[in-house]
Amino acid sequence: MSPEEQFAELMSRPDTEQARQLYERMQARIRAALSERLGLGAWETDPTTASEAPCGDFPDVHPFNASTFGMPLWFTMGPLEPEQWQAAKQVLRDVAGEHGFRQAVLDVDGPVSRVFQLSDGKGAAVRLMVNPQDRVVLRVDAGCHLKPEVKRLGRPLNEVEKEQYRQSRHRAGGS
Repeated sequence: MSPEEQFAELMSRPDTEQARQLYERMQARIRAALSERLGLGAWETDPTTASEAPCGDFPDVHPFNASTFGMPLWFTMGPLEPEQWQAAKQVLRDVAGEHGFRQAVLDVDGPVSRVFQLSDGKGAAVRLMVNPQDRVVLRVDAGCHLKPEVKRLGRPLNEVEKEQYRQSRHRAGGS
C-alpha cells in the first residue's frame, strides 16, 4: 500500500480513543458472559499491563499520527476444567465475534496452560488464557488506529504540529 492508501485505511477505522472505548465495552461483555456461564469470581485488572507502540503494519504512517495498543489485562481465579475451557472458548467466539473477531489464530490446550486467541483480520486480537496459577486472563490488543487529533484533521500532522505534540507530551511527562 502507498502512504496515502495506508492513511486512508486508518481513516476508515475508529481513532485510538474510540477503539479503546469499543474494546472496554467488549471486554466487559466477555467478562460478564464468562462469569455467568462458568460461575467465575470477581474480575480484577492491572492498569500497568496496558501498552502502546508504533504501528508496524503501517510503516509509512509516522508514530505521531497513529499507534497500536494493548488494553490492561483482566483476570480472575479459575481453575477451569476441560469442559469449562471449551465453554469459555465458545463465549469468546460468540461475544468477540460480534465485534469482528472471528479468526482463530492460536489454540493451545496444554496440561499447564491454555490460550485461545481470535483476530479481527486487521491486526487486533482478543486472547483468553489460563496460566499455571489457575488465573483466567483476558487481553485485547488493538490493531493500528489514528490518534484522535489526526483523525479530526483528516491528514497527517505536519512538522510544526509534530513539534507541538512532542512539547505537550514532554510537559505532560510522556515519552
